[in-house]
Amino acid sequence: MSPPVTFRVWGPLALFTDPITKGGEKASYPVPTQEACKGITESLYWKPTIMYHVISVRILNEIRYQAMGETPMITDQYATGHTSRRTQAYNTYLANPAYEITVRIHFNPFEKNMVQDRDMTKHVAMLKRAIKHGGRRDIFFGTRECQAHVELVDSENKEEGFYDQVSTDIPFGNQFLKYEYPNETGVPELQADFGLYVMKRGIIDFTEIEKKVRQQLVKRIDHIDLFKNKKVD
Repeated sequence: MSPPVTFRVWGPLALFTDPITKGGEKASYPVPTQEACKGITESLYWKPTIMYHVISVRILNEIRYQAMGETPMITDQYATGHTSRRTQAYNTYLANPAYEITVRIHFNPFEKNMVQDRDMTKHVAMLKRAIKHGGRRDIFFGTRECQAHVELVDSENKEEGFYDQVSTDIPFGNQFLKYEYPNETGVPELQADFGLYVMKRGIIDFTEIEKKVRQQLVKRIDHIDLFKNKKVD
């Protein structure tokens, strides 16, 4: 496993959709999920050889919401010809979000064809280089319309956070944490993890949440050949 790498991401809006609101007017979680932070990191730099473990996220700005209206297209499945029409919907976004995300890199033990690419020094350097260049792919907070920017964090450009001096722990209750993907676990199942989020002085420590998670089976995936491969140490 690599040493920790920290980077800062920020943008005008974020929508980390609460699953309860999917299919209608969407509302964001108050903080990013571990899976969202992992997706942001993979947009910066990714190869099949590596997997990212998100250690923590630091909330820099005050958590504020902003409602915005849109006119999405919906299909009336009961009408003749499945006609489409526009409707009015209001989504609840996070306003002016900014986060510091800390990750570690480790190798995927089930990618046996990529053993020759297991050079940790190289992958850490390439991740930092990608961050300095703004990422290899578009970075967004939850949904495509919520574009974000990125920069590397070191001892010289640390920023103060809105919650740094708040000594009281702030709980956010049970939220979606991450997916357990078959190609990363070797188990032919897609699992969803849920955990209790608590913010301490602006920091959400995902390693603490992972100690007590509730798993839910999403679906079994029995048809791919990945599980015929053995784990490579």
